[in-house]
Amino acid sequence: MRDQLESELKLRAHSPVGAIAVDAALHSLGVTYRRCARRHHQDYYLDDDEGSLRRGGVGLRLRASGATSILTCKLRGEVNDGMHVRREVEVTWDDVAPPRHAEDLPARLREVVQPLTQA
Repeated sequence: MRDQLESELKLRAHSPVGAIAVDAALHSLGVTYRRCARRHHQDYYLDDDEGSLRRGGVGLRLRASGATSILTCKLRGEVNDGMHVRREVEVTWDDVAPPRHAEDLPARLREVVQPLTQA
């Protein structure tokens, strides 16, 4: 399980930009980053029929990649000059199917999600 602050710089381009140009721009700004290997995954976004999580600023997804599945909960955070900072909680999910109800979530995720899905 991980409970951390995620810092993510989101860049927007108005025309096609190559990876070399992005790398050069980041280097000139003194930004440090890490490259990730290419990998394929399937995301399943979870919410109730009323969209309670989305309205509460919470994103809940199950990401399946090979034999590994991870449940991730991201809370609404702050955005400053394109830098998004928010709390992210991740736990390994051993089932093939996503959880159907908040009470099916592991305890650490349930304490964040369940209050938002109950009237």
